[in-house]
Amino acid sequence: MSALPLAAPRGLRDLLPEATASIAAIQRQLSTGFELAGYQRVTTPAFEYADVLERGLEVDRNQVVRFVEPDTGEVALLRPDITPQIARIVATRLSSRPVPHRLSYQGTVIRRKEGRARRSRMAAQAGIELIGVDGIAGDLEVMQLACQALHRLGLPTWNL
Repeated sequence: MSALPLAAPRGLRDLLPEATASIAAIQRQLSTGFELAGYQRVTTPAFEYADVLERGLEVDRNQVVRFVEPDTGEVALLRPDITPQIARIVATRLSSRPVPHRLSYQGTVIRRKEGRARRSRMAAQAGIELIGVDGIAGDLEVMQLACQALHRLGLPTWNL
């Protein structure tokens, strides 16, 4: 019996060793910078219940990949953005801890091909969230860290 050739679903992609190594190097650079700045890394699940993500996203509900979670029967989404999951963590799991919360994250997000995803349904996302530092001080901290991250990655020009 011969094996059938298998491919990733259309719009999704496999990352070969070279691309995987490049992405891993970028992730290490970002993680190191975020950690040195006092941001703690959290990891979120690849899918989230629809009511959580739809509350925090400003995207067309038709642009997300949804399914029924077999154990609960609830509608779930493959995460199109990690930020709402960070908001859920802060509002629930970290609600009894004092602010500020300095959190970082990295992961893969999945979006339908229209709109923001354009070329691929699968994208890497990394970022930070600063919660509990209001006004210009918080904005300045986040912008400085973004500039440092871009410099650390060796990007010669960029726009905020």
